[in-house]
Amino acid sequence: MIAGVDESGRGPVIGPMVITVFYCEEKKTPELKKIGVKDSKLLTDSQRMKIEPLLKKIGAWKTAVITSGEINDKMKKKVSLNELEAEKIGGLLNQVNFEKAFIDSPDADGSKFQRRIRKYCGRGVLVCENYADKKYLVVGAASIIAKNRREEEVRKIAEEVGFFGSGYPSDERTVLFLKKNFDNPKLKKYVRTEWSTVERIKSELKQRAVQKNLFQF
Repeated sequence: MIAGVDESGRGPVIGPMVITVFYCEEKKTPELKKIGVKDSKLLTDSQRMKIEPLLKKIGAWKTAVITSGEINDKMKKKVSLNELEAEKIGGLLNQVNFEKAFIDSPDADGSKFQRRIRKYCGRGVLVCENYADKKYLVVGAASIIAKNRREEEVRKIAEEVGFFGSGYPSDERTVLFLKKNFDNPKLKKYVRTEWSTVERIKSELKQRAVQKNLFQF
């Protein structure tokens, strides 16, 4: 049995990060290629959605959804996102029957990320590499499931607070939405408050308030 591990949503300022472990018999990996598995970033939304049910015939998976609140709490305690990801991956791998796991490493040095995971999972062979989602089909499968689940969570949030774009700091729609709705209590629980993007917006809004008060005076 082999496993592939990947995440979706490391960088957004709004919404959760999702981690998935996909596992199957090694002899079934050619079937992953036949159904079109590849890095989720190279697939359209409709392609990902069509592939996911086909994956159920080849293997199985475990998924963890890490909320913005949990990310905020960990970062306030000086726990890095890489360490949090390693902890969650270790927990998922402990629930899975595998002999070798291929893992997409957020650390530039894959061996460093491997050591992080070893603190939480002491069994199996761990292969941690950058761009593993492009190199290994099982990691590509994990990336598809993680991306689909992340998109599902984003849709739920948008239904509650309104459309906010992709949730990424590079998305102008997201930044504008944050500026306009910064004090919305419904939104706050989904925002990664420790992100530099939020600090910049807070500073900008504070400066605007000061200027407004000066003008009124």
